[in-house]
Formats: sequence, structure tokens, C-alpha cells
Amino acid sequence: MRREMCIGGMVWSLGDLYGLYEQIAWFGQRGFAGVDFHTQPSFTDQWASFDVREASADERRALREALAPFDEVGIHGESFTYDITFDSPNELVRRASVESLRGSIELAAEIGAPVVTVHRGKADAQWAGEVLREAFARSLAELAAMAAEAGVTVGFEIEADYDLVLASDGPVGITIDTGHQSFEDGAGYREFGTLGNLIRHLGDRVVHVHVHDYDGQDDHLAIGAGDIDFADVLGALRDINYTGMLCLELSPDRTTPDDWVESREALQEILAEL
Repeated sequence: MRREMCIGGMVWSLGDLYGLYEQIAWFGQRGFAGVDFHTQPSFTDQWASFDVREASADERRALREALAPFDEVGIHGESFTYDITFDSPNELVRRASVESLRGSIELAAEIGAPVVTVHRGKADAQWAGEVLREAFARSLAELAAMAAEAGVTVGFEIEADYDLVLASDGPVGITIDTGHQSFEDGAGYREFGTLGNLIRHLGDRVVHVHVHDYDGQDDHLAIGAGDIDFADVLGALRDINYTGMLCLELSPDRTTPDDWVESREALQEILAEL
């Protein structure tokens, strides 16, 4: 019997719940099979994260215990620290950016999280695209070596240059983000026709999935509140035999706690009809 995709949630904030462990418990109590969390050194006063750089042994043990009931957990690396830029032409910045992910990768190995998701970073617009691509390719190789040593995979949440990841050796892949890849009328998948076709093109290099709706203006919406064709997305994930997590990533400013449960049920209904 094939393993089915599990549905999880991203720790962010949930109504009046801002604490990391409160939110993890909330997802568990409502039957979510997976959970993701951020490893920012400092996020905001209202968005929860686990500070991997400062966490004590007791805090790491508490995290392992809180995550134990879930079928799958995932880590979202330091994506909001935008001085971390994997395609910087400045080698000092690029190498420091790669090294900054070591703590998250080591934590992933410790807690059994198969994937660490990261953003590429904010490129300096003054540099030509090929210069940035070459720097990104070097970062991919170095992160693949770091991830291989720890026995985990790094998933890049990107909207372009998929070919560089496909050409890379080692445990690096793509984290599909249904909203972000739909920005600008589907700029992230336009050359493939649909988001589902992009997923089929990437195949087994799809290593994680962030799920939220997008209406052409706002993202991180509840499923059904936007225009994304989730039957196309989930059908493509079935086609490539993806069996990882579908991590709901809903904005605390645009959704309610009830939207998380209703969005999970909507995904379950679509999967049942495929």
C-alpha cells in the first residue's frame, strides 16, 4: 500500500496563540499529522520560532518531546534574515550564508526532520544574472555536502533557476510554495503551463510543499479563498509519487484558526477524489 501525503501546519501564530509549544500542541490536538517551524535567531514578538543558535540542551530536549507525536516534522531555515544570500557574488557573504544553515541542518538530523527549507535570499540587482547563478550553484554544492553529512535534504523555495537544482548532486531539492510560485500571473511556472506541470518537470527533486491559496493580490490564504487549482497541484504530486508533507502555511493576519482545519479538510477531499 502506497504511503499517502500527510497534512501539517506551519507554526507562525494562531489567533491568540503565539507560543511555539502552544501552537505545536494545537496542531496535534486537531489531528494534523505534521508540523513545520522556523529556526530564526529572532523572528518577531508575535511569530513563534525556535532559536537554534541559542537553544540550550534542555530546550532542544523539550522540542524533541513536543514533536514526537507527529508523523513528519520540517524546518524552515532563516529565511527572514535577508543578509543570508546564497547567490551573493561576495564570497565572504556567500560562505557565511552557507555556514549559517549548519545549525538548522544539525537540528533537523537531531529531531528526525527530513527537509530544511530555505529561501535563496535577496540578490543584489546590480549584478548580472549569470554571476548570481554561478554563486548560487556553488552554494548548492556546499549545502549538498553539509546536508549529506547530516543525512537530511535542503529544499530551496525558489521561483526560477530550477535547472541549477536539477543539475546538482546530493540531497538538495525544491520546496514547492503554491502561493509564491503563482505570483505575477504564475511567473514561477509559466514556461511549464501550470503549477502541476512544473511539479511533474521537477519530479523527485520536489522534497517539500508549502500550501496556501493566492487571489492575485494576497497570499497565505485559506484553501478555496483564492484561484489556485489544487486538484492540478495534488494530482501532479501523486504523479511524481510524492509522499511527504503538505504543510499549510496560512497568514495569521488573513485567516482564523478554523481556516486551518477547514483547509486541511478541503485538501483531504481533493485527495480523495483524485
